[in-house]
Amino acid sequence: MERSDVMAAFDTQERQEKLRDMLAQWRGYAGLTRASLDTLTRYALACGVKHPQILLY
Repeated sequence: MERSDVMAAFDTQERQEKLRDMLAQWRGYAGLTRASLDTLTRYALACGVKHPQILLY
C-alpha cells in the first residue's frame, strides 16, 4: 500500500464503514426499528420523495 491513490481509496472505504457503523448505533440508541423505518419511507413517498433511502444496516 505504498501508492498514494490506493491508500486514499482504502482510507475512503474505511471512513465509509465507520460512518455506517456509527449510524447503525445511533439508530439503535434512538430506538428505530425496521417497522419505524418503513413508516418513514412511506411518509417520504407521500411527501413526493421519489427514491427515499432510509437504510437499516
